[in-house]
Amino acid sequence: MEKGSVITLFSEAIEEAVGSLLYIRYNRLSRSLKSQQAMTNKTAFNTSDGYDVEMMYLTPDMVFGPRNIMVICCYSVVLLLSAVGNVTMLLILLKNFSRTRSNRVFTLLLHLNIADLLVTFIHMPKEIGHTATVQWLGPDWLCRSTKYMDVFGIYLSSNLLICMCVDRFLAIVHPMFSFRARQNVRNMLIASWIIAALTSSPQIFTFCLANHPLIDWYSQCISAATGSCNLENSTQYVLFNTILNALEIYILPFTAIVFCYGGILWKILHEAKAGKSAASEKGNEASSAFLRRSSYFLIRRAKNKTLRMTFLVVITFLICWTPYFIMVTLHFVDLDFSTGGRLGQIELNPMVENFLYIFAIFNSCVNPYLYGFCSFDLRKELRELCSRHCTISKFKRVRNLHNQNRSTDNQCSSRSSIRYSIES
Repeated sequence: MEKGSVITLFSEAIEEAVGSLLYIRYNRLSRSLKSQQAMTNKTAFNTSDGYDVEMMYLTPDMVFGPRNIMVICCYSVVLLLSAVGNVTMLLILLKNFSRTRSNRVFTLLLHLNIADLLVTFIHMPKEIGHTATVQWLGPDWLCRSTKYMDVFGIYLSSNLLICMCVDRFLAIVHPMFSFRARQNVRNMLIASWIIAALTSSPQIFTFCLANHPLIDWYSQCISAATGSCNLENSTQYVLFNTILNALEIYILPFTAIVFCYGGILWKILHEAKAGKSAASEKGNEASSAFLRRSSYFLIRRAKNKTLRMTFLVVITFLICWTPYFIMVTLHFVDLDFSTGGRLGQIELNPMVENFLYIFAIFNSCVNPYLYGFCSFDLRKELRELCSRHCTISKFKRVRNLHNQNRSTDNQCSSRSSIRYSIES
């Protein structure tokens, strides 16, 4: 073979080897590009399906996290304490109902206990479940009805607080109305329930179930201020409902507290001053009798357990609800009335907002312990409840044992009659 032909064959072999290598590298590069393109398409497909979009479109309050765990723990503690206190006080009030039904203060306490039970067993479990699931998993009617019940129990509790203040005011400042005090309390109770039912009704139209605009599976029970409830003039309607909430929950009770207890304090000081001046001017037996009749007995009446108990309930209400009302006022100041959105000038930590609201709801937990310690001998009442429960349980066990023995005797007698009939 000639030298030239060998070189030609060798060069062709090199070209084929280089070409094969380039072809392999091209195929690998092509497959890599296709794989990257497929991954890109898959990511885009997942994004459109709503799996990877959570990190892009879900805000921190829309994802379960440590804040949700803390809120659930706080609500659970408040729920446990409130359930124990309110259920125990309900049993005590019902046990003494026949003896205290003529006492209008105990009637008010019974209705206040019912209002606190509504908050305890309807509002608190709903908040725990909603915080755990983050999104709203129920239908639209459940969203609206739970929002209605959220404020109904709180409104009713505030109205009953006003009734207690007015009742103490009339008893001390205007005792001449005492002959129809029971009828006045009955009328105030009816008005409290009706007003709470009517003022809670805007919640049905203010809230609705809506889906996330980019995530089909995420739904939430939201306010009409977002424009998702198909409500005309939704901004003005939500603004009206916000003002109504502030009036019903805090402003009206606060006004009643200041007016009624201010009048009670003025009456006590005025009568005490009048009695002292009469005693110093005349110094006779009649003036001393007047002093005893006007100031001493009035002051002693003002310092009785009932007034102290209602005063403690009122002070607890102010302590629990004032921080939350300040927060609501800051939100109201930062509101853009034209659009219903936030101006962003006042920033509040969402965790602080949650704790302030839980602290306000804590009022329903504290109430039964306050009027329980002030109005009853709790040790005696609990002992009687336990003894009654033990007696009923013992009676049920004896009755069940007696019924079981009777059934056993009947079975034995039936077997004996069958055996006798067979033998005969």
